Amino acid sequence: MIPISVGGAILDAAMSGEMQQWLHLQNKDRIWLDESPDAAEHGMVSDTVVERLAMAPARYRSNVRWRWIVRAVVVSLTVLAIALGVSTKVANDARKRADGERKLADDARGRAEGLVQYMLFDLSNKLKAIGRLDLMDGVNGKVKDYYGKPTGKGGPGKTGSGTQEADSGFGKADRATQQMVMDYDRAASLVSEGDTLLAEGKRAEARRAYARSFEITGRLVQADPNNAEWMTELAVTNDRLGDVEKMAGSLEKAQKACEQGLALRQRLSQARPNRSDWQRNLWVSYNKLSDVLAAKGEVALARKRIQQGLAIAKSLAAADSKDTIRQLDLAASYEKVGQLEMKARKFDAANHGFAQGLRIRQAVASTNPRDALLQRDLAMSNRELGDAAAGAGDAVLARQAYERGIAIMKELTGADPSNAAWQHDLGGMYVGLGDVELNARHLEAAAEDFGKAVDIGKQLTAGDPDNDEWQGDLAVNYERFGVLLELNGEIGKALMFYEAGRTISERLLQRNPSNQVWKSDLEWVDRKIVKLKQ
Repeated sequence: MIPISVGGAILDAAMSGEMQQWLHLQNKDRIWLDESPDAAEHGMVSDTVVERLAMAPARYRSNVRWRWIVRAVVVSLTVLAIALGVSTKVANDARKRADGERKLADDARGRAEGLVQYMLFDLSNKLKAIGRLDLMDGVNGKVKDYYGKPTGKGGPGKTGSGTQEADSGFGKADRATQQMVMDYDRAASLVSEGDTLLAEGKRAEARRAYARSFEITGRLVQADPNNAEWMTELAVTNDRLGDVEKMAGSLEKAQKACEQGLALRQRLSQARPNRSDWQRNLWVSYNKLSDVLAAKGEVALARKRIQQGLAIAKSLAAADSKDTIRQLDLAASYEKVGQLEMKARKFDAANHGFAQGLRIRQAVASTNPRDALLQRDLAMSNRELGDAAAGAGDAVLARQAYERGIAIMKELTGADPSNAAWQHDLGGMYVGLGDVELNARHLEAAAEDFGKAVDIGKQLTAGDPDNDEWQGDLAVNYERFGVLLELNGEIGKALMFYEAGRTISERLLQRNPSNQVWKSDLEWVDRKIVKLKQ
């Protein structure tokens, strides 16, 4: 028997004492073959082995049996080389097939993901522009099926269900990365789904979609706190949650969500101050937070946030005057100034802010009169200018502004009667115009305008009874009608409208006892009712 010592293993000190004695160097009758690990792995016979065989004792070399031993060693190494070669080829072929299958699967998944992104974002924006977001319901359902269906390797699966096992550490890491990318895509799709639901007036469903997206993106950011894309998506989700909480009157929750989004964007913009897109995102956060602060009555802090946003908008718009988005952002910042000054009852300052915003929007909208979103924003800018003019006592300017806004919104809602947000906008403009007519004691014209606003409010609240903002607007419109009827001497009808508004306000206050606006409204209408019943 001739042992083969690969890499000097036989001479290792860890070998037993008996083996060391058997292989003692002084014992010339003991023969072994030292072979390198590399040669053994590739099935080769190294020069060292050949020399060792040549130096064997003469009686062994002259012995026929020794020649057979040598031949056996050579044959064994040859067989080993063949076996290793075959196994290597089989392994390489299997790996190539697996790589090919994985590439095909990844390519197919990439095409599917691209289609999903198109449906959720590009298609959604195009449908929104023509007022047909209702068509997104079916798309959102298919996307849910796509992300919720467990599949084999490389395909979509339930979010958070873990990664597929692979044969190597690299495979596991690759699968983990794929799963996180899919989770990110799913979170983004949930935001898009929530936007569609919110535009349709389905606030409760939208909140659930946003909350699920927040859960997913929060987990991703926790796993990789330096991933800018995931941080950006988490900030977007915070924005949306802030929106729905504000609609529900939960201002503390809304503020918390907006502040979390602002903190994320401040961190990103500080890291890369030259990234204009991150600066714009920071501008969004300042505006969102200022809205909530203003609703809470924290005017000074809200004004500070608005001015921070306005500074960003001016800088970005000045850097590229031909960029439509930057110009519209600047218009929105001026309008934020006007909105806050309206709350502070500084009507001249508000008028200036709204006039600046309207000037920019008119210029942009004139370049694309068929763009529904530009037209809607132009209508809202007219409404806000009307509000400021009415507050300043300029009835002529107020009436003109409201009528321009109503004309635009009637055209838009006529094209899409199911768009709840646009219906709500139109109702608000009728209220503004009705107030102007009421203050001018044009009671018949005011009754017509208020009646249209009430009809729209009843339709909206029937479709979304959980929307506290719309419920509150309907309560106020009932009370406005009550004031009109009281001025006209119709006390019985006035009481009926006051009590209808009171019922809604009381229900809203029970849902959210901390809402000071609803509390004040309930106290006001109670005084009215008591006075008329005396």
